[in-house]
Amino acid sequence: MIRFIPFDLGLRRTALADKYLSSVNIKGQNIHIKSDIQIKRRTALILGDNINIGGKNNIDASAGLLIGDNCTIDKSIQISTKTETGYAPIVIGAGHHITSDVKPGTILDATIPVEGLSNYSGQLVFILSTGRSGSKAIAKLIDQHVDAECYHDTFAHLNTWSCEYLYNASSREEIRNKLKSLYNSTSLGKKKVFGQSDQKIAPLIPALSELFPTAKFIWLIRDPYDFINSAYARGWFDNSEFGLPLTEKEFLLKKVTPSKFDADHRCNGAKVGAFTVEKWKSMTAFERVCWYWSYWNSLIETHIEALPKKMAIKVQLEELEHQKNNILEFAGLSPIAGKAEKVNTAYYKKPDKNQWTEEMNAIFDKYCKPMMEKWGY
Repeated sequence: MIRFIPFDLGLRRTALADKYLSSVNIKGQNIHIKSDIQIKRRTALILGDNINIGGKNNIDASAGLLIGDNCTIDKSIQISTKTETGYAPIVIGAGHHITSDVKPGTILDATIPVEGLSNYSGQLVFILSTGRSGSKAIAKLIDQHVDAECYHDTFAHLNTWSCEYLYNASSREEIRNKLKSLYNSTSLGKKKVFGQSDQKIAPLIPALSELFPTAKFIWLIRDPYDFINSAYARGWFDNSEFGLPLTEKEFLLKKVTPSKFDADHRCNGAKVGAFTVEKWKSMTAFERVCWYWSYWNSLIETHIEALPKKMAIKVQLEELEHQKNNILEFAGLSPIAGKAEKVNTAYYKKPDKNQWTEEMNAIFDKYCKPMMEKWGY
């Protein structure tokens, strides 16, 4: 998260409370938390204004938990977004008094009026990418503007809902209603521009454009060689992410093991109908990464082509610094000084395309080469 919204615990502001809230990326004012509670994955927790959370509560926010404005959670309450087989995000809309355990997947609409994004008079901007493409840099660029706030990978709910929609487990209407609850349960949009960057937004573009007809979309794309080297070394699409046995077929060893939550929401080529289950199982992580770059960017392109032209732009990461002011103008912001610098740079050593074998180059040519010229590479 790039900026923390100020909060006020009044007399209850203690070191323990700070421990709970310091890693909560979006939080409002007047939050009261008892000292004897357990919160798992606080980075996936979103808190509105005027919230009271009682003691002896056990909260698992792994898949995304939003507690809206003016909510009270009684003591000894169990709230979990983790099921026996997966994840189910929770939204507790504004005005609720929770007196019993909250089951995974619970969506409670607000019972009181809230200045959510449906009532926002400013400009909404959604940043789309494959991930490992510099989207955090654009989010930071927008967020540092005095008239804007922009968040990166903050709404964990999108991970699960994106997969549900991709795999036809939920209809567009169902996803749209979930998104409406998410964005209208607490006061969001305090400035002229509200931005959100998240690779999981891509499949949700149709639902978001219906919910917010004036929202704008920025498609950020990265040179496939650089993206693939970064994602492959990071362990993306490794067999372990899909519950498959490890294979000796991989060309290079991964440098990082992604979190289980991220791994469990990696796009499955068999589930989206791009491959048979047998073919998907037989592929290397390298081949899956090459396919993903082409598939995900094509998905973005298809969705934004259905929008009015003035509502979307495409930006190459390599041109980010030169396009800085164009991006700000597109978002409705004035130019600012400074550079659009890359952030979230890999801390591990990435391979170079000169290290690729003939087989790796043949795989790359199959999936990526046909789209490179079309997208300006």
